[in-house]
Amino acid sequence: MASEQKERAVRPITVVKFAGAVIATLIGSGFASGQEAMQFFAAYGTNGIIGCIIAILLFAGMSGVLLGYGFKHKGASDFSAFRYFCGKYLGTFLEWFTILFCFLVGIIMVSGAGATLNQYFGVPQIVGSGLMAAIVLLSALFGLKRIVDILGSIGPVTIAFLIILAIYTLVVHGGGLADANAAVEAAGDSVVYGVGSGSAWFALGAFMYGRTTSWRACRSCPRWAPVRARARRPCWAARWAARRSACARSC
Repeated sequence: MASEQKERAVRPITVVKFAGAVIATLIGSGFASGQEAMQFFAAYGTNGIIGCIIAILLFAGMSGVLLGYGFKHKGASDFSAFRYFCGKYLGTFLEWFTILFCFLVGIIMVSGAGATLNQYFGVPQIVGSGLMAAIVLLSALFGLKRIVDILGSIGPVTIAFLIILAIYTLVVHGGGLADANAAVEAAGDSVVYGVGSGSAWFALGAFMYGRTTSWRACRSCPRWAPVRARARRPCWAARWAARRSACARSC
């Protein structure tokens, strides 16, 4: 009995590290700029809170499944997760499509980094893009496991800031929730909706946001498998990490 309880024990450090790696992997410019939260949740008033809960459940479920896969298939190749979940033909297509997709996204992100440095610091765009490309290359040379360690260290800091900002916002501006629907109506056509306009679309907005996040998670399968494979215990840490990362991402 004692050994079984020890096996089921969850190490908080492991949970935080896994959750941090997941968050650092999936956060993009839409989340960082606040546009995702504004368009998919805030635009629907108080109903957006319900949508946020739906998105948390979807994201936590997907995260738990993928992290659990990583533990059960420690010795599998990086891209075998696609064939495992999607079958031989669709999985093979996703293997090649993901490589192309990530390459194209990488070009956009490097270009965006150059534009950002140019806008805020006056650095020539080609210099900023070249600097970011060098950083990306250096990160790749570290290897996947080293990248996971780095993400696992950065992610918890991100989670901590998100939680602090969420608590601060609720304490300072929590009273504004009662006027959320009126504020959205007063904004009129200036409100940008993630899906259809009107508060009744909040559920679809949550599912669309969850679908987008799930696609990011699936696209990151090659990185997630080694994350979970490094755990000493079966799915317990993965489940807790999935819940923590989902809540932090939706703060």
